[in-house]
Amino acid sequence: MNPLTGLFVPLITPFTAEGAIASDALRRLAHRVLDDGAAGIVALGTTAETPTLTDAEQSEVLRTCSRVCQERGATLIAGAGSNNTARSAVTLAALGRYPEVGAALTVVPYYSRPGAAGVIEHFRTLAASSPVPIVVYNIPYRTGQAVDCR
Repeated sequence: MNPLTGLFVPLITPFTAEGAIASDALRRLAHRVLDDGAAGIVALGTTAETPTLTDAEQSEVLRTCSRVCQERGATLIAGAGSNNTARSAVTLAALGRYPEVGAALTVVPYYSRPGAAGVIEHFRTLAASSPVPIVVYNIPYRTGQAVDCR
């Protein structure tokens, strides 16, 4: 597995005409970005329609991307988290089933805007239960706050 260096490409989630996850298309896309030189891939990020996917669909995306990374010896960064700290902790703990996951892309709490102390506590709680390192992901336009790392 690659360390967390190099280019990691966030993948979209392709769908069939019937609205199901197009796993074959996702697999081909993951192979293509790795063929093109990416060090790894990001599944279930904000470009992947994650908030609208069911738990079963998210699992299908992770299984598909995990298999590709296993075949290719690549690292997978998995989106895991929301503004709900307790649910995010459960989602993060489940990543332990996927050995190819090298890190979790975890968002700053949005909507509720917990302030700097709340954001730090959110990530402390998540880090304590996560089987992988956490990559803090913040879009200030969505969260309404900057992350103060001091």
